[in-house]
Amino acid sequence: MRTSIALVALLLVIPACGGSSGSDPSPDAGSGGSGASSGSGGSATGGQGASAGSGASSGQGGGGGHEPVAGECKTDDDCELLSDCCNCIAAPKGKAKLPYCEPTPCFADQCSANQIQQASCIAGQCIKGFKCDGSQVLCNALPPLCEGGEVPSVDQGCWGPCVPAVQCASVANCNECPGGTSCVVNQAFTSSAHCVNVPAGCAADCTCLGKAACTGEFDACVDKVNDGSAVHCECTTC
Repeated sequence: MRTSIALVALLLVIPACGGSSGSDPSPDAGSGGSGASSGSGGSATGGQGASAGSGASSGQGGGGGHEPVAGECKTDDDCELLSDCCNCIAAPKGKAKLPYCEPTPCFADQCSANQIQQASCIAGQCIKGFKCDGSQVLCNALPPLCEGGEVPSVDQGCWGPCVPAVQCASVANCNECPGGTSCVVNQAFTSSAHCVNVPAGCAADCTCLGKAACTGEFDACVDKVNDGSAVHCECTTC
C-alpha cells in the first residue's frame, strides 16, 4: 500500500517539473529584449531630430538685428514748415500736424515771428535752421544758460535765445552737441558740425546713423574720426 502511494506521488512530480521547463521560451524572450533595444534606438534618433530643430531656431535668432534707418529727408524739397500763432514746426512733407493752438489773434505766425522762412534738410533731418555757431559771436557778452538739449542761438553777431540743438543749421564744433544727441560732420572743402537725434535702436556709426545722416551731396560715410563726431559725411563731388 505504501509502495503504491509513493509510486503515484512520483508520477505526479515528473509532469510538474517538465511543465516548468517548457514555460521559459528563450527565443521569444530574447526577441522581446531586442524589441526593447530597438525602441531605445528610436528614442535616441528622435532626440537628435529635436537638437537639429533647436539649431535652426538659433540660426533665426542670429539673423535678427537692426536694419539701417532712413533719414527724414534728402533735400530741402522733402521738408515743410507748419506754423500758426503757437507753433513753428519743420517736418517731412505730409508726415506731421500742428498741435492744438488756442484760437487767439496774433500779428504773425511763429515761423514768421522768428524769421524762419523755410525748412532745411541737413544731416538727414528736417530742421528750422537756427544760427547757433558761437564762433560768429562778436559782442562782449556771455551766452545764456540753456536747458538740456538746447544751445544758445546767434542773432546779429550776438547771443540769441536758447533753441533745440537739433534745430540748428550748424554748431561751432562737436563739443557743442548736448547729451542725447550725436554729432555729424559734413565734410567738403570746409566742414560743419550738426547735432542729430539718433533713431532708437540705431548704432551711432556708418552702419546705421550714416545711412540716415549722410544724404544729398554728403553721401560718403566715415566713422571713428577722433574729433567727437559720430560720423563724417563727405562730399566726393564738391
